[in-house]
Amino acid sequence: MATISTTLNRSSHVYSPGDELLAHVKISSSGVTSCKHIHVRLQQRAHGSGAPSVNVIDERTLSSDDFATGTHEYNVSFKLPSGPYSYQGTHTNLTWEVEAHIERGMGRDIQQSTPFVLQRDASAPVVMPTTILTQAETPYYKHTRKILLFALFIALPLFLLSIAILFKAGTKGLGCFFISGLTLLISGGMSLHHQMTSNVIKNATIKISPWPVTTGNQAHYTLSFEAGVDLDIQAISATLQAKEIALTSPNDASVTYQHVVHEEVVPLSPAISLKKGQHHTIEHTFNIPEGAPNSFELWLNRLQWHIITTIDIPNINIAPP
Repeated sequence: MATISTTLNRSSHVYSPGDELLAHVKISSSGVTSCKHIHVRLQQRAHGSGAPSVNVIDERTLSSDDFATGTHEYNVSFKLPSGPYSYQGTHTNLTWEVEAHIERGMGRDIQQSTPFVLQRDASAPVVMPTTILTQAETPYYKHTRKILLFALFIALPLFLLSIAILFKAGTKGLGCFFISGLTLLISGGMSLHHQMTSNVIKNATIKISPWPVTTGNQAHYTLSFEAGVDLDIQAISATLQAKEIALTSPNDASVTYQHVVHEEVVPLSPAISLKKGQHHTIEHTFNIPEGAPNSFELWLNRLQWHIITTIDIPNINIAPP
């Protein structure tokens, strides 16, 4: 039987990006212990409300021999990356750790993890993905495909059947004819309305500079688009948002925990009118908070930064889907 323990070179277990972490691995065996490999891993572990996620950053293989009775000691060093930093949140936590793992040929594997903190460094960047504004839809119009399928497979056959009934049953078929015809007209009209509204905003892009964005500094935001039709825009706004997302299962994205960590809504423009083909550009400077958490993404756990742009047109609300 063997036991394993790991000691780090700092009693505080607190490190910064670029530091060298030294791990002393000690294995005590009371008898001959079978061993295929000994691995020491530098890894991230995300855990909380959802299922845990592990991401191995670096790995060392120390030995491939069986253990004799006694104590066996190894020293391993890792160069710590720029991030992501350790994080404690509402639904997800990001923990850095050194894991020593004895992979055995026979019997159960033996492993032990030692956590440490990777703290923020002023020069380390916050990786903030941009959201590109495209020809987006409101939730109402996201059902257009279902409406088209309904019109094709239900309303249209019903309409044709009603015509047959009308010819065969005379005025008795008028009610069915009217209802199916009205259904077909409404569904077709909704689909046509979607086609008309999907091109009201063209060639829309968002640019952010400098890149990557760093905490405690500024991010210059530029929105540019072209009016696809004559437009009366009620308002334009941008939301700087950081959100925790934790899934409980990789097969069911609906079982999700979400928590907004940071949100700042900025009005970019009052009501304006644009002619078809007219280009419009808006600029704004965001101040990224000094203590803001940085992005990370591990399988079922993530912290994401977004800039969500909304163009509010009467009866149409155009925003990233």
